[in-house]
Amino acid sequence: MADAAASVHRFVKQKLSNDEICLLCVEGKELVEGAGKIRKFVCLIERQGDHAVFVYVSKSVPCQTSEDLRLENVFPISEALRVVTEIPQTVQDGYMLALQNDSNKCMFELSQENSSKNFIVELKNKMAIQSQNAAFALPSTFSWLEKYSTKLLHPGPTPSGEDNPFQNDVFDPLKYMQLDNSGSNVSVEKASNELDGFEDDFFNLALTSSGSSQQSNSELTESLDQVAQKQLGLKPGANMAAGLKPLSAREKLVEHQLKNRQSEFVEIQNFRVFVGTWNVNGQATTNLDEWLACDKEPPDIYAIGFQELDLSNQAYIFSDSAREAEWQDAVAKHLHPRAVYQKLKSIRLVGVLLMVFIKDIHWTHVNLIDSDYVATGIMGMLGNKGGVGVRFSLHDSTLLFINSHLAAHQEEYERRNQLTGARRSELFGRLFVRRPSSCVDAFDIESKMKFKRFLPPLTVQDHDVVFWLGDLNYRIDQDITVVKDCVAQGRLHKLLPHDQLRKHMSTNIVYKSYSEGEINFPPTYRYDTGTDNFDTSEKARNPAWCDRVLWKGSGVRQIIYRSHPALKISDHKPVSSLFDTGIKVVLKEKYKKVYEDIMKQLDRLENDYLPQVSLTQREFLFLDVKFMEPHELILAVANTGQIPVTFEFINKPDEDTYCKPWLKVSPSSAVIEPGDSVEIFLEVLVDHHIAYQFNCGHQKIEDILVLHLHGGKDFFIPISGNYIVSSFGSSIEALVQMHGPIREVPTADLVNMERPGSLDNVDTHAVDTRLLAAPKEIFRLVDHIWQYGKHQEDLFQQQGLNTEMHQIRDCLDTGTPEQLPGGIHSVCEALLLFLESLAEPVIPYSLYENCISVSNNHLLCKQVMSEVPLCHRNVFKYLCAFLRQLLEESKYNNLDIKYLCPLFGDKFLRPPPVRMTKSRRTAVKSEDMKKAAFLYHFLVRPYDE
Repeated sequence: MADAAASVHRFVKQKLSNDEICLLCVEGKELVEGAGKIRKFVCLIERQGDHAVFVYVSKSVPCQTSEDLRLENVFPISEALRVVTEIPQTVQDGYMLALQNDSNKCMFELSQENSSKNFIVELKNKMAIQSQNAAFALPSTFSWLEKYSTKLLHPGPTPSGEDNPFQNDVFDPLKYMQLDNSGSNVSVEKASNELDGFEDDFFNLALTSSGSSQQSNSELTESLDQVAQKQLGLKPGANMAAGLKPLSAREKLVEHQLKNRQSEFVEIQNFRVFVGTWNVNGQATTNLDEWLACDKEPPDIYAIGFQELDLSNQAYIFSDSAREAEWQDAVAKHLHPRAVYQKLKSIRLVGVLLMVFIKDIHWTHVNLIDSDYVATGIMGMLGNKGGVGVRFSLHDSTLLFINSHLAAHQEEYERRNQLTGARRSELFGRLFVRRPSSCVDAFDIESKMKFKRFLPPLTVQDHDVVFWLGDLNYRIDQDITVVKDCVAQGRLHKLLPHDQLRKHMSTNIVYKSYSEGEINFPPTYRYDTGTDNFDTSEKARNPAWCDRVLWKGSGVRQIIYRSHPALKISDHKPVSSLFDTGIKVVLKEKYKKVYEDIMKQLDRLENDYLPQVSLTQREFLFLDVKFMEPHELILAVANTGQIPVTFEFINKPDEDTYCKPWLKVSPSSAVIEPGDSVEIFLEVLVDHHIAYQFNCGHQKIEDILVLHLHGGKDFFIPISGNYIVSSFGSSIEALVQMHGPIREVPTADLVNMERPGSLDNVDTHAVDTRLLAAPKEIFRLVDHIWQYGKHQEDLFQQQGLNTEMHQIRDCLDTGTPEQLPGGIHSVCEALLLFLESLAEPVIPYSLYENCISVSNNHLLCKQVMSEVPLCHRNVFKYLCAFLRQLLEESKYNNLDIKYLCPLFGDKFLRPPPVRMTKSRRTAVKSEDMKKAAFLYHFLVRPYDE
């Protein structure tokens, strides 16, 4: 293929004028609707700073002379050209390249050779150069292409005397990318974000340098789109083309200076934003005019969130929902009738749905749409609770909407507020606090939500304005009689001081930096369906303001905050709020003057100064690291020179990342002004993905970070420490050989036990070396749950607490105390985490595909289980018997087999650890129900071999 392209490269040069240069040529296959794949040659042409893409077809194979080539298409590299690429997902795939302008659309499949990758990178570099030129000079007229346009209009005889199959090529490349254009004028890149439901990474290209940082820069809160527009002279809101080289030190300094001088070229314009939330309790749709179209003037933006869209048991595992389409249609029909809207994005996590619409007149100023979801159900796997987010750039501002459904019931407020991640101590003024569980809370959603279209991924903090809506499930700490009396008498101000969310926000325990308007409407929960009467059922739930709208960011003014009691189909009332939100609009001429002034200043500075920094510490020691218990140390970097310094952590030779997977560095890059300093947080966390590597000796707490100063020297920072081995992360083969706690096993013996085939050398008849039927740790967890929790309501559906989980881990690893500590929910989560952490799942990786393929046949499932090694099979039988017994007590614990099967099926059957391509992610989602079906056979009847 490369040889053919090289020959065509020479022939193309012969066909061009003297002042035109063919920079690159690659062979590809054009995807033509109705004609399949047709061989073409795609060339990058340059003339005096202008660039264009020429597409040729050859009448003979191989191409023998320049006369065999005929020009099929010409794409000037101008503002009208849109380019979308996709990297290969499998060894059989090639690079996908889609080109589209006002008159042409083409899609090509290129080979996996380096020449294809280089072509795409160079093409996008030329696009960036064109954008920069357009910002500071008159754009090219591309008059030199007119002679080729004439040739395209009069191409001469068709090869082989047949009808030209390309002349009427009007196919839409979006069709092949499974995108929904919906008839609107949406660019290819915007259309990539119109996918509803669960996300994929189709457009998350990996052509950027492997040295790109892996964490968001907390010092520079602007996103990659702003860096691109300001360093490369792109229009406000333009996206950085994938494949560009990493930003240079000079470009980052320019970005930093522009940020400091924004007030000189940015104008604030108010946009009206409607934010609405409703827990619909699984009900069918109704007329929504009273909620969505109750204002005289139409809003510029709608953000509409639903919770409990689907309450079926099947919805607990990510799957399609018929309710979603119904509510999507209902919302679209009942938006304000005095404006035309485009759906910007929607995303659903089981019953949590978020839809964002924007007026059609603003659509051209929207860019960089992305979304993410965070499931905070048990172990963060199930989507019965959690949050979804949609972000985008509007003019020069970045907006984020988050819709969440948090843990329910009066006593669960502690779990909603649990702290997670490396900033727990910071959030409480670095005081020691009790650390509850890491799920079902706003902190979990805020820390885990990442927008992966960007490199590095953007976080919640990387946005100018954030709106947080949803069923936050906070209650009122007052007796139900007091609450009802105050509501009936209109004395809401007497209740607000007892509102859990208000109390916690006032002490910065939760939603730090967020604001909420004054509440002048009755509690929105809980009502008898179809009425305005508070709950009269046997449970008699206390009325509460569960449904809330919060915000943070400058330039936001709340106009109204209200409920809509006329809508009665749910036990919640919908809530809405209107905001005037200040959006930054760049004034081009003023921006150009500031940019030129900064460039002149940098030219002078770069001639006189070099970067200089000091480090508070050159070596870091992490002592006694334990499983799932993060350790954090701080490196402070101070700028002791006279110019701003840009630093970043870079990869070591022959390594793909700048740090080991158990180490997290934040921020990984930043700009430091003279006299300032930056704190870099180094966190070590050994989780269930990597614990086995430490137990078997393949990993140690050893690494070297390379801190690189742009335009200066490198600092080498050693990281060392020790890991305390745990039964969490061990293999079943090793655990059945241990008669005592794992902490008492010598390191050398543990490494031998973890070696493949270690059971072959064990004398099973000797008393000291006989094998246990199943790991004693699993027996202790199961026995404790059966003794103390078999009648516990919501078993395996509530979260454990971090402190208790750590105590349970230490108890299993040391053998003391005899009784497991902690509450029953913590022990249940510990069992799930133990199974998730096994070096190889209960059913080995080698049998995973077999189990999935026979999941609908009981006899074949039993046959596959007969191939499972004995120690693994014993664990499977023991746990299945335990789950069957729990189901017999379902009248007390409310367990459902449709809930347990997907939950434990995912633990017993895990796909082999391979790179998650788009096709593989799709397959895994479809396999979830098959894993549940496999386990179902062994829970509805005893497992007898």
